[in-house]
Amino acid sequence: MAKLTPQLEGIKGFVIFADGGKIMVNTRSKMQRSNSKARKHLTEHGYSNIYFFPHSRFSKDYILDGSGFDGLCSKNGNICFFQVKSNCKPPKQVLEQFKQMSFNYNIRCIWINVRDRKPIQIFINGEPL
Repeated sequence: MAKLTPQLEGIKGFVIFADGGKIMVNTRSKMQRSNSKARKHLTEHGYSNIYFFPHSRFSKDYILDGSGFDGLCSKNGNICFFQVKSNCKPPKQVLEQFKQMSFNYNIRCIWINVRDRKPIQIFINGEPL
């Protein structure tokens, strides 16, 4: 079993192991980092009015047709709802649901997959970018 470095024992959030120097980040700071990368990516690709809904891992404030979204933004006058994930690809069922919602409501549904040391993956209206 790895042993914690003495100066960081008892501190919540970051864990540094003395034998390997591995850092494990808590879910809140990981979510903040993912949201920051997603915001940067959206801004660089012409999206504006980016708003993140206050949410936690299991409760979303905005739900449309059974899908919870992390926020909304706009591009060229069109409303876009987005979901930011840091640990998984979107299931096919969710992508089909995003495609159907975009058709029904004339909106964009964006899935942003942010993983460390890998490029950001974007799916718009159920299609990979």
